[in-house]
Amino acid sequence: MRRIVLALALAGAGCISVPSVVVVDRKTALEMQAAGEYAPSAAASTGNGMSPGATALSRATLLEAGAESRAGFDGLTEPWTVFRTDADATDELMTRKCLGESRDATIVERRETCLGEVDAAVVAGLVQRANRAREQVWRWLAAKAPGRDETAVRAAWRSIRLDEVPCGAPVQAGDGRWESKACP
Repeated sequence: MRRIVLALALAGAGCISVPSVVVVDRKTALEMQAAGEYAPSAAASTGNGMSPGATALSRATLLEAGAESRAGFDGLTEPWTVFRTDADATDELMTRKCLGESRDATIVERRETCLGEVDAAVVAGLVQRANRAREQVWRWLAAKAPGRDETAVRAAWRSIRLDEVPCGAPVQAGDGRWESKACP
């Protein structure tokens, strides 16, 4: 009996203690991620990606991005100078002799006669898009006109297109020479 009392006395005097247990009624963040529940982060990413309304841009930012000045106005007072179509840009570059209408009805870049500075990458993309669109039109027209091949359709299309080319734009003659389009 003495041994039991001694053992109990030593046990009470020692550093042995029972840890406190905490019971939680919800999952931890790690458990939620392991289960595939990403509600807080999904909501945050959706909220961050949405911005209602237009993005405010300064006048300097728009001009730096390529809004051109015409007749003393900047791109903010003439919105059509900021958002132009490829056809408008093509006609402008033809007027500046940076692009020309070739004898095979495609648009070609004419760096040697270009008036002013242009971004070569922008011009190359413009030429590719315009020529790709033209080829699609020629294929469609050839399919709609039985008995006519794409070469005949292309020649007929070019004769109509030459009327739309801006005055003074480079046009390639049948012999390969480049001439400025004369206007009446």
